[in-house]
Amino acid sequence: MQLNPSMAQNRRCRIFYPSIPYPAHEGSYIVAFEQLLALAAQGWEIELWVWNETAATIGNNGLKQLVLSHCPACQFSIHLLGSGQLPVNAAGTKKTIDRVKRTSKALLGKWASTELYYYPTHLWRSLPESPCELEVFHYSFSAVWLLQARRRVARKTVVFYHNLESDLARIRELEEKNFGKRLIHRRNTERLLQHERQLLSQVDETWWVSGRDYHLLTGHTLPSDPKSLSREKGRWVPPTIPKEWWISQDEAEISKFWVKEFKANSNLQVGVVGALDYQPNRQGLIWILEKVCPLLSLKGFAGKIHVVGRGADEELLGKLREYPFIEVHGFVEDLNPLWKNWSLSLVADVAGSGVRMKLLESMSRGVQVLATSAALLRLHPGIEACPGVHVSDREEVWVDWLMGHSHEVSVSQTGFMKWLDRDRIYRFLLSEGSKP
Repeated sequence: MQLNPSMAQNRRCRIFYPSIPYPAHEGSYIVAFEQLLALAAQGWEIELWVWNETAATIGNNGLKQLVLSHCPACQFSIHLLGSGQLPVNAAGTKKTIDRVKRTSKALLGKWASTELYYYPTHLWRSLPESPCELEVFHYSFSAVWLLQARRRVARKTVVFYHNLESDLARIRELEEKNFGKRLIHRRNTERLLQHERQLLSQVDETWWVSGRDYHLLTGHTLPSDPKSLSREKGRWVPPTIPKEWWISQDEAEISKFWVKEFKANSNLQVGVVGALDYQPNRQGLIWILEKVCPLLSLKGFAGKIHVVGRGADEELLGKLREYPFIEVHGFVEDLNPLWKNWSLSLVADVAGSGVRMKLLESMSRGVQVLATSAALLRLHPGIEACPGVHVSDREEVWVDWLMGHSHEVSVSQTGFMKWLDRDRIYRFLLSEGSKP
């Protein structure tokens, strides 16, 4: 990646993210990493501020080298806010004690326990005070810091909404069987919703990966072009896909993008990818297990469904073991060999906000997608009509596809590709500058 000489140089941007988004190909890390690369290409001086890390982790992490490998001339640095905390995935006695303290504090105070987890209150006073052009706070959990006082060191302050966190808390509340824990989730839901709405008027802009989530929160519609703002200063910034994933980066060869043919039944290799300790992913997989797999079993499905992702508990593993055509891989560091062998990806979105990144990754890999309608609702409309994405909420239609004849899709137009390109999506920063 070369810096565009026509772009303004030496503008400083601070990006606040709880932990280092590395490995850069995992889930929401993709969103943060693509944002870093897009801004680097525009000539921004980028400071990434994290706090769920240690100084040693920052010094030995490969993210900086990865960014510089894409954009050698960019100015990129990683900073530790405060003294650092336990990593988000830490375990042990201290983590349990911290959780109890956090929950108790949430019950007595005004913040949700999840907000306190991702944006600890004591770190607010450690925020850098030197001026900059742009500050981007990832996740609405940042309300813990941004609603405490009107801090003005950036010409533009932005909150990036990955999900409606209140919606995810509501799902946990509905599924929780323990009455005491259910009350905690309900209280979290109420507070998160209140703060998600308050942030709309507290910051200069809000950026959204999903226009659907914005509509659910405000009742209004986001403009489909990232260059345009809604009347509440909301902007649709759909998630993009690393160009290294695209089958062909040559525009002249893009007509060959989606010509992979798959044969059903014995030759069919199918993928289901996503962290299974993330409730929407778990619910989607359960829908497949309870609705689709019994019919496949009755019809003698002889293909293979590969389930990839960390966090499957014993109850879920028990359901997966019921079907001999399911192979459970757990967490896989390098998915490239699997993507090359798969001809179809299953994305069952039955609840929860945000965008299922693996749907977009499937598209970029040239793997056809079988999805429920909810998964498509949250995508940019430029992607919804993409060939090779097949949509149905009826399990019998899914089974017909998995048991049917050969299917081949050829892409004759490439309009959807621009909505996967980070440089095109983030052009609004060039056209408007960084001013509110």
